[in-house]
Amino acid sequence: MRGDGRGGGGRQPSYAAPDGANAVAIPVASRKMVQSLKRILADRSEGEIYATLCDCGMDPDIAVERLISQV
Repeated sequence: MRGDGRGGGGRQPSYAAPDGANAVAIPVASRKMVQSLKRILADRSEGEIYATLCDCGMDPDIAVERLISQV
């Protein structure tokens, strides 16, 4: 039996957004989707796109619609 508390966990490495104002950690698994949406939403930060994706249950269609409708 182990019990030493060093199991390694299942955390994925994260990526800090390049824009210092919105330095949110974006998981590697979500990074590709955020970059794809950034092509459509060039005026939005990666942090804002990722936060909206999280609010929308990671549904890119809903996230894009929500961000486009915010003027």
